[in-house]
Amino acid sequence: MPDLKVALQAAQRGNNLVCYTPPSPNAVWPLLAALPGDALWIALAPEAAVDEWGRAAGRALEGRAASGHTPARLARLITSGEARLLVMTPELALELVRRSVLKLDSVTGVLLLWPEVWTAEQEPLATLLQDLDKSAQRIVISADPTASADLIERYCWRAAVVDLLGPMEALEVPVRSMPVAWSRRNEAIRDLLEQLDPAKLAVWVADPSDIRSLEPSDLVVAYDLPTPAQLRELAALGPVVLLSPPGTEQYVARLAPKRRPIHEQTALRAADHALARWRRAIANKVEAGADPTAYSALGPLLERYEATRVAAALYELWQGATAGRKEEPAPVSAPSSKLWVGIGKRDSVTPSDLVGALIKDAGVSREAVGKVEIRESFTLVELAGVDATAVAERLTGKTIRKRRLVARLDRGRS
Repeated sequence: MPDLKVALQAAQRGNNLVCYTPPSPNAVWPLLAALPGDALWIALAPEAAVDEWGRAAGRALEGRAASGHTPARLARLITSGEARLLVMTPELALELVRRSVLKLDSVTGVLLLWPEVWTAEQEPLATLLQDLDKSAQRIVISADPTASADLIERYCWRAAVVDLLGPMEALEVPVRSMPVAWSRRNEAIRDLLEQLDPAKLAVWVADPSDIRSLEPSDLVVAYDLPTPAQLRELAALGPVVLLSPPGTEQYVARLAPKRRPIHEQTALRAADHALARWRRAIANKVEAGADPTAYSALGPLLERYEATRVAAALYELWQGATAGRKEEPAPVSAPSSKLWVGIGKRDSVTPSDLVGALIKDAGVSREAVGKVEIRESFTLVELAGVDATAVAERLTGKTIRKRRLVARLDRGRS
């Protein structure tokens, strides 16, 4: 693919690069092998795609790449120097910087992988890149030029642009799509064989990308997501099913707006078993008899609405209440503690600012936050049932009203 060669040359020269490709690591894994230098690179990816990018990077760099979801694993890899490229989320990278494990002055370059599907705000990325040496190489790999334009303008200036997507023209061809986890694509193909029983099957992967080697078939499965031009070629060979892992949904919607969904039977069977359990529980309650007060409570509703609609609404409320109970933390008897935060009245901070930061950035539940005392230059926040030291570590480095926070356990707590 000539355009990919252009991208490889730009990367090898140490230039900033923007590469537009379908959301599949297999489409650009040779680019990972072309990263210049022997020093450390970091790759920032959406949580659901971290492991898939790690596999592609390990293949490209002959094992000298790794992915991780916890600070402990990545800290070991950084300290040992085993990996040349580490794949992680922006939030985890920032945590490693805060712990002084990841030294940004030792990073050769950074890969921003599919930033358009990051669910978190851009604050972790901004904090990371403002401390990254301006000479460090930056490479953005995106499947959506429009959604990633602002980020590219801000963090990947004077970059060479290589477009492997081509015109994003919606195709009027019969296409089906199957939502599937990155790690379950092989199982999804077996599932399709069971469901559709094609006499002849063709499976296309982005590497090798030569569609001409495939023959017309009763079913064509796109293991990796194709470009519009590639999809047109695949559709000429037979009915196409696109495997759609997490984070690729928007691209698939643009690629084939009139697609029809098909679901894994294994997932459907699991869902049906779960519904069967709920039906048995409801049937047992009906046979055992309900509390008489329930009839008087529901009587007016049954006069206004069909009984099936009332039952469906109650079922949704029941499901929601059950899910809420699962998510609620168990009551703890740990004593309350106070958190000292280095921001106060002179910074125009409000209690809402502090509570919001604790919930969003430090993962503290609203119920665990008590009294917020804002002093002139600092704030004391009461916390109940949580590890205040761990909360302080997560909060340190975050920003409120453009001021970077420093937090610690208040030793003067009662």
